[in-house]
Amino acid sequence: MPNRTGAFLLVSAFGLFAQAKHIWAEDLVYAESSVLSTSLSDSQVERDEAYWKDKYLGDVDFEFNVLRHNGEPAEGVSFTIKKYLKDLGKRLALYEGCVSADGVAKVTGLIPDHYNLFINDIPMKVVNVTAGRLNYELTLKIPPQAGDIAPDFEMTSLMGNQKNLLSGFRGQIVLLDFWASWCGPCQPEMSKYEEIMNRRKDWENKALIIGVSVDKNISTIREHVAKRQWHSVFQTWVPGGMKGKTGSSYSLFGIPSLFLINHNGEITWTEIGGIIDLEDKIDALIKSQ
Repeated sequence: MPNRTGAFLLVSAFGLFAQAKHIWAEDLVYAESSVLSTSLSDSQVERDEAYWKDKYLGDVDFEFNVLRHNGEPAEGVSFTIKKYLKDLGKRLALYEGCVSADGVAKVTGLIPDHYNLFINDIPMKVVNVTAGRLNYELTLKIPPQAGDIAPDFEMTSLMGNQKNLLSGFRGQIVLLDFWASWCGPCQPEMSKYEEIMNRRKDWENKALIIGVSVDKNISTIREHVAKRQWHSVFQTWVPGGMKGKTGSSYSLFGIPSLFLINHNGEITWTEIGGIIDLEDKIDALIKSQ
């Protein structure tokens, strides 16, 4: 039985496009393999996941904390440690687990290296795992999940500068889309939502899409929206960007971040990136009222 040592985690903080999920994430970078592939006579063995998992078996253990958006322990939430391997052409899951009742996620039996940390199958961080002391310094907050009441916040409409509370839309189905003018993956989604709202006149007073810009300045997003004539979606802005009061209350780490909210203010579905079967989801919620 090998002796286990603790691990010290250093979190990388880089901004780049996460192509696989079609999001912009401020603190996300995909770690490539630092384990050198060996020359094998059978090329199929190189692509065998079991072979690569064995290459990453080690005696390093580490822990980190996972909290819900309201600061409570994220008990039961799943997490996965993955590694991008050029030889496989994909990220390989090396360790899977669930967060404990006190909000601690424990990982055992890896070698020192950079790894991708996923929570609920969403990329969160790159961690640099090195042999050393057991780590309690890394704490992650996850966004509100299905079943949570959507955190209330004040937003400023781009048309008229009116202040609106999210709770003021109770009684309607709401899709919140946190986005920005500088976010490449956000643009085709917003264009699609604009087309939907133009077409679905039967949703009036029943459902709406709210674009919540996290641009630094309201003038930037106002000019961006006006140039594209995206006015069928209810366009708003919140100060502080992704790290501001509203961004923090939703634990934003990447955009576009989507939250589908029912007429009682409860989140029924959430996703980071990707155009969804929005109309079917909203029609189903309207029928269920």
